[in-house]
Parts: sequence; C-alpha cells; structure tokens
Amino acid sequence: MFCVNVAAMTIFGNEFTVLSSPGFRLKKNDGREAWWPSLTRDAAEMSVIEARATAERQALPWFSRVSSLPGFLEFTSSNGSHDHHHFFQMGAIRARLGQTEAALNDLSRAVELYRHDGRPWCASYVAKAERLMDALRTDQAQELLRQWRVANAKPLRIAKLLKQMEC
Repeated sequence: MFCVNVAAMTIFGNEFTVLSSPGFRLKKNDGREAWWPSLTRDAAEMSVIEARATAERQALPWFSRVSSLPGFLEFTSSNGSHDHHHFFQMGAIRARLGQTEAALNDLSRAVELYRHDGRPWCASYVAKAERLMDALRTDQAQELLRQWRVANAKPLRIAKLLKQMEC
C-alpha cells in the first residue's frame, strides 16, 4: 500500500531537513485518505494510474494556489501546527515579501517557542531567527534570504534549476 502526501516549502526559510509546511494527503472521492494497493505488479500499475489522476485533480490546483509567496502565505497562515518551525517559516515568508513588522512578530514568537522547547537543536534555530531579525532591522533581509536559498539549493539538488530561474 502507498499514499501520496502533498506539501510545499520555501527554500530560503528552512533547512532542507525541516519540512513543517502544511499540505495534505490525497483523498478518495468519499473524503477518506487514499491508500492504493501495490503488492503485485498489476495492482501497482493500476494504483499509479489512479494516484496520478487523483494528483491531477487535487494537487495541481493546490500547487497553483500556493505557487506565489502571497498564496503560500495565505495558506500557511491558516494551516499547519503553529509550532516554532511554523512561526519561523511565516517570518521568513513575510520578510521575503517585505512585511517587516509582521515578520519580526512571527520570528519573535518562533524564538520564544524554540527557547521554551529547549531541545539542543533549538539553539541553532534561535540563532537563525535572530540573524533574520537583525537583517530585517538593518534592511539586509533580502540578501540574507538569498544566501539561505543558495545554501539550501545544493542539498536539495536544485541549484541548477535556481540558476535557470534567475535568468
């Protein structure tokens, strides 16, 4: 059995290993999660055809809605876990959109939640959020976000794609 999860994330605001982005699992017509059989070759082939058709109906329109930063911000702000990663990502998106005050508020909330969480890895996220907050206050946020995008492109193996998009 297999299912298909659909999600989107920014590459300027996250480490490549963090995917806290909201999304969804493809669903059957009755609204239940779609799980397709794959035990035999024939079952897997039929399931892939059905999964593709389902993705075209459900995922492609969703990707169209969230393909712009304003669309992604609208979806993300009303979905997700509202944990530290969520607020960090919201702050990064708002910083990218030039919404400085809202970005600072989200990043401050992220820092508060990371500190409250207290796990050792949270310290690096506190530092990253504070670095973006400093960049926002000194009008350097766009450059910092560009640097993060470039740094995250390599492990995601999309550096070549980003260069093509910049042309």
